[in-house]
Amino acid sequence: MIMIYKIIFVFFVMFTSNLFAGLDLSQKSEWIQNNLAILEPEDGKLHHGGWLITYESSGNLLAGYLSISNNSAIRHTLRNFFIGMPGERALGKPSLGQKNLFDSAASTELITEISPFTVTPKYKEELKKTKYIRPPIKTFATIDTIPLTELGTEKWKNYEGGLYSNGSNVRPHKHDSAGIEIAKSIVPLDENGEIDYNFGKIVLLSIGMSNATQEFSKFKQLADTFALKNPKMVIVDGAQGGQTAAIISNPNANFWNVASQRLQSAGVNEKQVQVVWLKEADANPTQEFPIHAQILKNELKSIVQILKQKYPNIKIAYLSSRTYGGYATTKLNPEPYAYESGFSIKWLIEEQINGDTALSFDGNNPKAPFLSWGPYLWAKGTTQRNDGLVWLREDFGADGTHPSESGRLKVANLLLNFLISDSTSRIWFLSSFSNVVEQKQPKGISISPNPASDYIEIYLPLEGNERGTTEIKIYNTLGEYVLNVVAIHKLPLQQQIDISHLPAGVYFVRIGKETALFVKI
Repeated sequence: MIMIYKIIFVFFVMFTSNLFAGLDLSQKSEWIQNNLAILEPEDGKLHHGGWLITYESSGNLLAGYLSISNNSAIRHTLRNFFIGMPGERALGKPSLGQKNLFDSAASTELITEISPFTVTPKYKEELKKTKYIRPPIKTFATIDTIPLTELGTEKWKNYEGGLYSNGSNVRPHKHDSAGIEIAKSIVPLDENGEIDYNFGKIVLLSIGMSNATQEFSKFKQLADTFALKNPKMVIVDGAQGGQTAAIISNPNANFWNVASQRLQSAGVNEKQVQVVWLKEADANPTQEFPIHAQILKNELKSIVQILKQKYPNIKIAYLSSRTYGGYATTKLNPEPYAYESGFSIKWLIEEQINGDTALSFDGNNPKAPFLSWGPYLWAKGTTQRNDGLVWLREDFGADGTHPSESGRLKVANLLLNFLISDSTSRIWFLSSFSNVVEQKQPKGISISPNPASDYIEIYLPLEGNERGTTEIKIYNTLGEYVLNVVAIHKLPLQQQIDISHLPAGVYFVRIGKETALFVKI
């Protein structure tokens, strides 16, 4: 124990002597806060190793290194610094942590300071080899909350953005291909879970807390009246108020009984559930990032495993983030917790993609459904996201956390657009994925191809033989005006419109008093 603390003490002495020469204590603290990236080697092992050693020695993730300094200012700074380091953290791995510490020591010239305590001369010579030298790489961490979809490879508190790895918002090809194949297997099932194309059902179930049930109930209203929805689809709101991730990560929680009752009320059962929309959070979080996000990630992991236990035929679970928490008037789930909880989903899905057997979705004994991001819902208040999403104060109720009617409608439309356009959902969500929209257009406007990805052809049988000028307006499902085309044409109207730049989703074409819809994929 004493030896370990000596190691960590020298570890910190190096910080304050070599890096902080001439600085007073407050300046040292400020320097660490502003330059964490400089201190972090490329592989993240150096400080991670020290973290593991102190954790193992004390059994408490903070106590080991907090005991090094009695000064509250530097203590707080170092605590945040260590919590911000990436990597696996667990008890029972002191040797691994120590090895990682020494393997990276040469990169910051620590080896001469640490070696007198624990490193043999032979190991010291080994560490001088080129393969152990990793010069520190300066990276940049953003100081503002930016949507994960726009953060990319930039970092929030040392953690990379993007919905998926490497800052990407696109499912990795292998995972996407697997998801498409799974989607093709989603067909109507009878009450025994057997395929029944005539009388079977495909159940889409929501799982989550109060925000989720309020938003999904609005989605159900939209989807149940959506002409293109698969007639075999049954949408059931299983989300419930007050049911946090911490609560429902217990398979014996009453939440699961209520969800079963709601399925029964809809005339279906657990064996017919094949798709879940999952949106969860924890109430009143207080821990530093990434601790609270890691806790939520672990709870979500338990939840998706429970989904497979409760619903044996489940194939896919789509996970969505929280919306904006900056208007919150309570501590229920304000910023930055609402923003940072998005990392929980990102990390969970990455674990499945990286082969975590506890999250396997194929083979003879799958442990979880196929996991994917659903719509990413966070945007920073009135700061417009690249796709135009904003969250206004009026999108929330009195507490600034739960959605108002307009907020519910926003989420409902985002979810509907996602299910219509995503490669793993449109296969089973739409009644048929081959120009069915054309058959359902009102008299007058004809749109083809529909669904479309690059362009649409609009035909309207206007009377007369003269040339005419017609204004064509296109709106999204939020009623926002997205495109205007003035067509100069012979009668009847026949116009091609480029839609390649529009986000995937449902759109409405308005010509005079005529309206028709098309799906952009």
